[in-house]
Amino acid sequence: PDDVRERVVALLPRGEDDDVAELLAWPSDSAGGIMSNLVFSMPQEATCGEAIAALQQHHDDYEALFYLYVVDSEERLVGVVPLRKLLVHPPARGIQEVMGRDVISVLPSEDQEEVARIVARYDLLAVPVVDQERHLLGVVTVDDVVDVIREEAAEDMMRLAGVNEGLDVGSRSAFTQARQRVGWLIATGCAGLFADRIIHFLGPAGRLDVLAGFIPVVMGMGGNVGVQSATIAVRGIATGHVAIAGARAFIFREARVGSMLGLGYGLTIGAYGLVFGDGPRVGLVVGLAVFIAILLGSLLGSGMPILLSRFKVDPAVATGPFVTSTVDLIAIIVYLSLATALAA
Repeated sequence: PDDVRERVVALLPRGEDDDVAELLAWPSDSAGGIMSNLVFSMPQEATCGEAIAALQQHHDDYEALFYLYVVDSEERLVGVVPLRKLLVHPPARGIQEVMGRDVISVLPSEDQEEVARIVARYDLLAVPVVDQERHLLGVVTVDDVVDVIREEAAEDMMRLAGVNEGLDVGSRSAFTQARQRVGWLIATGCAGLFADRIIHFLGPAGRLDVLAGFIPVVMGMGGNVGVQSATIAVRGIATGHVAIAGARAFIFREARVGSMLGLGYGLTIGAYGLVFGDGPRVGLVVGLAVFIAILLGSLLGSGMPILLSRFKVDPAVATGPFVTSTVDLIAIIVYLSLATALAA
C-alpha cells in the first residue's frame, strides 16, 4: 500500500532509497518491476582474469549470478558471457573474444508474462533489461521467472473457474469474496434463463414444460459456484492460506459467501419464475432451489478438496469431477423434490 511504501522507503539508508524508488517507478507486473538493478557487468576492454577478480571481490552484492554482461563506454549492452566461459579461458584473454554478441534482452515496460516466455523459449537463466538505447538497467533471473509463472498460472486457473484473478484467498470478508465472484455467475444465470425460454417455446405445453425449463438454471448456478469454491480451496491449500487442520473457518466463510450469492440470485431468478412461470408457486420453487443449490455448491466445493487432501488424494485432479457431478445430482434432486411438494 502507498502509505506503508512511503514509510518503508523513508527508513532505508541513503543510496538504497534511490535504488528502490527506481524499481517502484515501473509497474509491478513489468520487467522493470521484477528486475534486480544489481548486475554483474564489465567494460568490453576487460580480460577474463579481471572479470574473475571483480567477481571474487564483489560476489556478496549479487543475489543470483549466471552471466557476465559486457558494456561499452556509455554503459550500453554489447555482449554476454556465461560464467563458465570465464573459467575455461586464459586470464589474459579479452572478454570481447569470448562473448556472445547477439544478446536477448527486454525493455523495462515488457509484461512479466512475456519475459517468462522469453526465458522459457531460449532456456535462459537470466535476461537483461535495457532501455531504448540499450543502456543496461537490470536483470531478471530465473527464480523471479518461476514466481511469475506460478502467479500467471494461478490467475489462469481462477479465470477458468470464473473467479476474479485478483481475489484475495486469505481475506476473511464474506461480502468481499461474494462481490469478487458475482460477475461470471450473471452469465451463467442469463444462459440458464435463455435455455428456459428455448424449452418453453420448443417443448410441450403445461406445468412440466415450465418446471423443466428451469433445470439448466438450477444446475448451472450450483455447479459453477461449486467449481469457484473448489478452485479457491485448491489454490488456498497450495499457497498455505487454507490449513487442512483448521479448515472449519474457511468452509464457514464459503458457506456465508454461498448464502449471499444464493439469496441474491434466488430472489432474482425466483422473480423471473414468478413473472414468466405458471403462477407464484413456480417462482417460489425456482428461487428456493437456486438458493439451496448455490449454498450446497459452496459447501461441497470448499469441503471436497480438504477432504481429499486428508486422504492424500491430489485435490486439483479429483475436485472438478467430484464437485460438478455431486452438485448437479443434489441440485436436481432438491429442485424436483421442491417442485413435487410446492408446485403440485
